[in-house]
Amino acid sequence: MWTTINAGKVWNGIFCNKNKKGEIFWEEQQIFPLFDRKKQIIYFVAIKNDVTDRVKAENALKNYNTYLISIINSLPIALIVTSEKGEIIDLWANEKEFSWINKNISGKSIEELFEDNNKKILLDALLNAVESINEQNFIVQRLDNEKKNYYDIRCKGVKINENSLGLIVINDITLMKQYEEKLKEIILTKDKFFSILAHDLRNPFHAIMGIIELILTRSFNEKEFDDLLKMLLQTTQKTYELLENLLEWSRTQTGKIQFTPQLYDLHLLINEIVKIFEIYSNKKNIKIFNNIPENTITSIDINLMRTVFRNLISNAIKFTYDDGSVSINLVKSDDNSIIISVKDTGVGIDADNLKKLFIKGGNSTIGTNNERGTGLGLMLCKEFIELHGGHITIESEKGKGTTVLINLPLKY
Repeated sequence: MWTTINAGKVWNGIFCNKNKKGEIFWEEQQIFPLFDRKKQIIYFVAIKNDVTDRVKAENALKNYNTYLISIINSLPIALIVTSEKGEIIDLWANEKEFSWINKNISGKSIEELFEDNNKKILLDALLNAVESINEQNFIVQRLDNEKKNYYDIRCKGVKINENSLGLIVINDITLMKQYEEKLKEIILTKDKFFSILAHDLRNPFHAIMGIIELILTRSFNEKEFDDLLKMLLQTTQKTYELLENLLEWSRTQTGKIQFTPQLYDLHLLINEIVKIFEIYSNKKNIKIFNNIPENTITSIDINLMRTVFRNLISNAIKFTYDDGSVSINLVKSDDNSIIISVKDTGVGIDADNLKKLFIKGGNSTIGTNNERGTGLGLMLCKEFIELHGGHITIESEKGKGTTVLINLPLKY
């Protein structure tokens, strides 16, 4: 201040003072110098104006704006006021949820907020809302940093002092959409579960009861008796396999799967599973080759990988014609990962069905001897392999067999 007025210039400013009662008041002052004939400053003249009410009103407005911004920043919304033509007048937005909104676009068209078709949809909705004073509502999808986000947009026209304005509220509903998708999955899972209970689990028990009833009649020779026992064993094994898959699947859906890796020989694991399917493979005269070298040690959760290979080998036998073959091979092994293949000489899979293999609710395909499945097996395999930090891929061509590749890391 003194630098200004000592230089012979006028100073304008506001002072905060206390009166005799100790009350704070604000004064706006204009101080200017008076000069003598030699242009030397001889006096200072001050014009004072009490602006306490104005300062209080300005501070209250600032506090209100801060309060409003704090509220908006705590909610996943953006609030925009526009002219009747769609030019942005004011904008408040949650900085975390709406970092993509340029805060310095006042005066520009509301179209600047979005790209492609969304900009026209937004402007048309706003203009309709301003004209009709009715709310317009729609949902847009936007890709932010390769993440798909969803926004609910509501436009409403308002009249303030005979001026038509547009009010836009943008609400981030991405989380709600994710919950919707999860709910759809849960419903699909429930439907799948009851479908399996109603059909796939009930049918084997009918077969078992039918075989036992035949045995009780004792109207057969020794060879026929052996055949019935083999059928009973095979049906019981398939039912047990289905129950195992159902139990494992239910655990994955409830998040109760525990991952406990330990060092284990994959050659021994494959041998164990091949023996389970000996009767099944012998019936179709399918040769199974365990080409995993002995002492192929890796860190796996034995129970989870037992389920994986049980399903893959079962599928390979199921979709291979009589006199075919199934081989389990070590494709690659280095310091970082191991790749194992389960290869069959079966019917193969066409390109359309290949895309649907890991989709929940996908239909199970009938095997070469009319063997039925549930469609659960491959979903379990994918989930259990991903728990190991690995991935599964399937290569196949109709009529030329199928190769399933399992890529597992060696370190966890």
